[in-house]
Amino acid sequence: MSNINELVAFQKMEDLTVILHKMLSTIPKKEQFALSEDIKKQMYLISKLMIHINTLRKDRREYFSRVSEEFDFLFYLIRLLYRLKYISTKQYMRLSEKVNEVIKICCGWIRNTNSEK
Repeated sequence: MSNINELVAFQKMEDLTVILHKMLSTIPKKEQFALSEDIKKQMYLISKLMIHINTLRKDRREYFSRVSEEFDFLFYLIRLLYRLKYISTKQYMRLSEKVNEVIKICCGWIRNTNSEK
């Protein structure tokens, strides 16, 4: 079990959260307390799950599947931002790449966890 701040997945998630916060500040006011808040909450939830997984010594697999579900919902919310034209194609592609990067690192984390058994 390492310090959460040393985990690359967590660092990338933090970077993604900062990028999203900046993008969300530009969406229309009418969505500031709906879609924007849902996305922020989703980011915080995923980060919280990552912290929890890091503190566990066993039974991490079920939490990794939960993280996967939460990322799926985050992708849905980001796609919604794009389809509602609150973000550009370039911003959408950048966010998708960042989310995929975190997911790939988490997959490596899962493989590493499985090999520790």
